[in-house]
Amino acid sequence: MPSILSGFEKPDVPPTPTLIGVPVVDFSHVKEEIEQFYTLYQSMPFSENTYGMQSSHLFLFWIALKQIKPKTIIESGVYKGLGTWWIEQACPDADIYCIDIDYSNIEYKSSRAKYLTEDFASHTWDSIKRDTALIFFDDHQNALLRLMQMRWMGFKQAIFDDNYAPYTGDCYSCKKMLAGTGNQWSWDSIEPNKTDGYF
Repeated sequence: MPSILSGFEKPDVPPTPTLIGVPVVDFSHVKEEIEQFYTLYQSMPFSENTYGMQSSHLFLFWIALKQIKPKTIIESGVYKGLGTWWIEQACPDADIYCIDIDYSNIEYKSSRAKYLTEDFASHTWDSIKRDTALIFFDDHQNALLRLMQMRWMGFKQAIFDDNYAPYTGDCYSCKKMLAGTGNQWSWDSIEPNKTDGYF
């Protein structure tokens, strides 16, 4: 461990809340949805999605979208485009806006979506009916700031993929907010001689 960290102990990790507020999604019929999900999963445009959403996140994302039925979906953080493909499967009639600063990794590009390169907060979204829209944040940004931005603009619904538990992940998440830990990194992730920028 780098000498700058000598004398420091890894902090105790507080419990992460498992239920926040009242669920807006009914998961009582999940078993009935698994077969349809599996069929869709087998037909994805690509299968390797390292650093992107994996099957458990995709399943819950798909179920949530199917039940919420937003008229407009703004996806902030596109990466390879797999989230966009699942949005289309869950909400075939929704208007889709995709935002990313770099589309060099994209493998699936939707003919239905409008692709933007400016940050979510830099748009006015004047043409969108915000009370029926949903924002999908998968952009590894500060969740508190994103919540403030979306509420300031009048949006009411969001899904965060990067909802890291305390002392994990690369951004401030809703779980970290509720646990009261601040944006602490994982002490295990600090490599010797690579502490520049941590202190």
